[in-house]
Amino acid sequence: MTVDADDCVSRHLAEFVELNREQNGWFIDRGYVYREGRKSIFYKRKNFNQWCGTCNILRSDLHTYVESTELDSIDYRHFYTGHHRVALKMEANETPIKPLPFPGVIYIISHQDNLSNEQAKPGNSDALVKFKNPLSLCKKVLLNYRFLTLSIRDEFGLYNLSPSKKKD
Repeated sequence: MTVDADDCVSRHLAEFVELNREQNGWFIDRGYVYREGRKSIFYKRKNFNQWCGTCNILRSDLHTYVESTELDSIDYRHFYTGHHRVALKMEANETPIKPLPFPGVIYIISHQDNLSNEQAKPGNSDALVKFKNPLSLCKKVLLNYRFLTLSIRDEFGLYNLSPSKKKD
C-alpha cells in the first residue's frame, strides 16, 4: 500500500489485512475527506479510490520486483497517477481485489503539503456552491458531513497539522 504523507489510515487496517492474508487485496471505496482546521469531516460513501492515491492494498506476492516498472505486471506508476485504475488492472490480470469493508483512509486537503488538485472534490466547501438545487445541497450536507469526533480522530491518528496559535 502506498500512503501519502498527508493521509491517515484506520488503526483497524493492519489487523484486517493480517486476518485476511489469502485475499489478493483491496481498494478503498469508502473514506473521509478532512479540510485542515475544520470541526466536520466529509464521508465519501463510494469511489474514494477515484481521487485519493492512498487507496490500494495488494498482496506482496502479486508483484514482480524488478529494476524497471515497464516489465512489471502491475505498473507501480498506477499507484501515483492511475491509482483509480489499479482495481481494473488487477481484475484484468485475474487477481481481482475487493472493496475494503470499512472506511480506511482520511484524505487531508487544504494544507501546505497537499499537492493534488482539490477543486470541486467532495469535502472541499468550495465545491458546495456548485449545487444549483438547495435540496441537493441539503441532502449532500446531511448525508455526508459528520462531526469530527474524538473516536474518528483516534481511529485514524488525526491531529492538527498546523501549529495552534497562542493568544497573548
